[in-house]
Amino acid sequence: MIMRQATITLFFFIICVSTTLAQGKYQSSPDAFKSENYTKAEYPLYPKVERIDNVTYKFGKRVIKVSAKEEQFHKIFEKGIFNPDVIFGTVSAKYSKNESKASSKKGKTFHDIFNNPNISVSYFDSLEKLDPNPKKKRFIFWVSREGMLNPTEYYLELYNGEAKKDTSWDEFVENAKMSFFKMGTIII
Repeated sequence: MIMRQATITLFFFIICVSTTLAQGKYQSSPDAFKSENYTKAEYPLYPKVERIDNVTYKFGKRVIKVSAKEEQFHKIFEKGIFNPDVIFGTVSAKYSKNESKASSKKGKTFHDIFNNPNISVSYFDSLEKLDPNPKKKRFIFWVSREGMLNPTEYYLELYNGEAKKDTSWDEFVENAKMSFFKMGTIII
């Protein structure tokens, strides 16, 4: 009898947790795209992206490892639609000699953490319920930086003015540009 109750309780717990996780990506996402937070723009494509392996891309001096929920999302990185210089700023110039010596003695500084060219993008997923029309596709992703314990949540929107309801993913990405991004919260 106790084993049966434990099994039933575990079963309901698993259902509740999986439902909560599935809805979790939509909990704070609508706020990012509200009109007072939303400013549409047309950001440039990154000019030359080098794919190092199945999950790693080189954008100039910046190396990004991507863990996307679906393989098709990698095209956003391959084509340079995801432009890290727009989202995170360009990789900064070198330190002066004095700053470099001080940094190496003390270990990582605040500047080192936020200007580290190597980042990981994880939990890259679509927010299809928030797509207002076929011309826009919205996404959520987490960014981890070396020296930071928790990832930071970001939101991204792609725009393709030629897209229609029946436009395939490949066709959409072919003419898409990044039209919006916003930094969310730190994931705890």
